Amino acid sequence: MPSVKKKYLLISAILFVGVFAVLGYIFVRQLPKPLPQNQLPVSAPQVIPSLTLPIEASSANNTKTYTNADYGFEFQYPDDLIVQENTFGSYYSKFNLQVEYWNKEGKYLSVFDVNVVLPEFADRTFLSIGATTSTIVVDGVLGIKYEYEFESLSEVAVVLLLGQYKVILGIGGSSKFYGHESAFNQILASFKFLR
Repeated sequence: MPSVKKKYLLISAILFVGVFAVLGYIFVRQLPKPLPQNQLPVSAPQVIPSLTLPIEASSANNTKTYTNADYGFEFQYPDDLIVQENTFGSYYSKFNLQVEYWNKEGKYLSVFDVNVVLPEFADRTFLSIGATTSTIVVDGVLGIKYEYEFESLSEVAVVLLLGQYKVILGIGGSSKFYGHESAFNQILASFKFLR
């Protein structure tokens, strides 16, 4: 018959292994679920030729209004910027656009991005990047604002529920670097959901 000390060691070892098994199970359950093989995302976004949209001038000074009836939103933006729809393709992105300006180097740089995505994409995207989060209300809709570093540049993304999808409103680091954060904030403040 084993001694009392050996029994305690055996019970302790069993409890130790059991606790780590339970913690491992909890950790694995919280990892993102893999997508079925037929729903895997495209490894690199497919570039789709973009279109400059005909936009109506708004009544506000020096602004135009972009309206998207299909997804039910609109916003105003400075009239010296252009809007381009569906600048990239992805399984997760159902619709996207960029509000852009032409920089001194002869390139378009995005000031404001809109990406209508599947909810699982928005839910997973910002989990692993070490973003600082806060709540934000856009046109009466509660959302999450993520601020994070990407390739040494500061970026901001606002995630809101949009029917069966989620919408990500963002600004890239280069726009902040070139001083266009105020244009992003102006557009964000004018963002409305069509109800």
